[in-house]
Amino acid sequence: MESLDDLSASYTVGEPMTFEQMTKAREAEQTIHNPFIEMQEKNPYVFEDKPFGNRRFALISLVGPGLPQQHRDGKTFLKIKGATTSMNQAKNLANALHEKEEKKYGIYLTELFKFVCLPPPPSADPPMTPEAIDEAMNDAIRTCYENFDKDRDDFKTRKKTMLDDIKRQNEITKRIADGELPPEAAESESILPETFVKTSNDDDPAPDESMEKDPATSNEHFVALATLTCALPWAENGLIYKICGVFETQAQAESHMINLKKSTKYKLFDITVAEMYSWLEMPPPYEIIDTVQYDSTKLTEALGARKQKIEIDHCGMQEPADLS
Repeated sequence: MESLDDLSASYTVGEPMTFEQMTKAREAEQTIHNPFIEMQEKNPYVFEDKPFGNRRFALISLVGPGLPQQHRDGKTFLKIKGATTSMNQAKNLANALHEKEEKKYGIYLTELFKFVCLPPPPSADPPMTPEAIDEAMNDAIRTCYENFDKDRDDFKTRKKTMLDDIKRQNEITKRIADGELPPEAAESESILPETFVKTSNDDDPAPDESMEKDPATSNEHFVALATLTCALPWAENGLIYKICGVFETQAQAESHMINLKKSTKYKLFDITVAEMYSWLEMPPPYEIIDTVQYDSTKLTEALGARKQKIEIDHCGMQEPADLS
């Protein structure tokens, strides 16, 4: 084993900061940049990605509220049944799938790299034009940016109110201890009690048994999917999503997902890697969304580890024993 006498390390913590500077720095981190606000083009929030590969269209099945077919739990599910290079190939594949599956589920054609909304606009005469749908999605995404700033400001106001209340109660406690106030003056309830809302149920029934996985129709098996929950004119709990590419391997899809997360245009969106040919709940459950990406090499350097390698998987960090 090497002697540690020759081991030296130097660290820097950056420039010293006052509490006010630290607070402003944290607030800056909580501010989300809106890259579309100064764009003059029509519907800039409904941006298209630059296509790659040779796939341009996808065939999907959908069940859920606002759709012809419903799920027994009232949830929305999406299945990507295949991807094609042309409209004609997509039509031929759709006909073949309908014949094979006896039209068990509806099959819809959608373009890759473009936003789509769920549920779709209700039937009307005349039907809503694609331009009008784009405008509605554009307004919905813009509202999400505006609400982000409002929610941040509301949080700051609530935080200040709570801190002021804590300070007030601490002063009362001190005055009781000093004998200036009777014990009855103590207060236990917060002026801003938290409201807990149950958002999921572990006992929810699983999707129908008939919602099985399909055989693959191409070499691609994975997709990168961007989703944003928002209010649409026809649905308060609407969803805007985009199929951002199809891939042969999960590693290729995850690499593209990481690049999308670096883009300022996708800061409001959840980015997911999902399997094709399987039903996916929409929006995707949080447990399958990769929200944090780690770089093992950089993290090892930052921790100053010596003769150790830190392996990181989706379940957490594992630090093996010293290799010496």
